[in-house]
Amino acid sequence: MEQSQYSIETIAVAVMPLHDPNILLPADPTHRAIARALYDGVRDLPIISPHGHVDPAWFAKNEPFKNPTDLFVS
Repeated sequence: MEQSQYSIETIAVAVMPLHDPNILLPADPTHRAIARALYDGVRDLPIISPHGHVDPAWFAKNEPFKNPTDLFVS
């Protein structure tokens, strides 16, 4: 059996949650402050996806699909 190049420690680090709330924001402090202010203003709003191929009624009804795989086969 071939030995993996990854150790338990490497895998644990790879799946650690992001604890830094600014990890995806710009590194430049001025830009980060602007990005943080913009994000803070919208973070609690629902996500509205503007995909043209999605029926808006699906979002309005918020009902589960009977068989999600049917969505991929047309």
